[in-house]
Amino acid sequence: MLARDLLTFSYLIRECLSCIWNVCANVVSWVSDYIIYNRDLKRLSAAPGARENISSYVALHSWASIANNSDISLGVIKDSLWHIVVILTLIFVSIPF
Repeated sequence: MLARDLLTFSYLIRECLSCIWNVCANVVSWVSDYIIYNRDLKRLSAAPGARENISSYVALHSWASIANNSDISLGVIKDSLWHIVVILTLIFVSIPF
């Protein structure tokens, strides 16, 4: 009985470590993509005629403000920004940018 329990436990540990590895790999990939995205936006903001710096934050804030001014519901904006509570979204779209 003990040997079977140890094998089951060993299998569960292997599965958990595999899941953790996959999550970590996805996070590293996302961070890498995020860095590249911001780098490309910085290059765009350096182009002739660009008025100010552009970042992913500026892009998200601009989209949220435009969506809010276009009467898109705060719930949809909240979900799009991955905010947990709508009050955070309300603050986000209320701050002049």
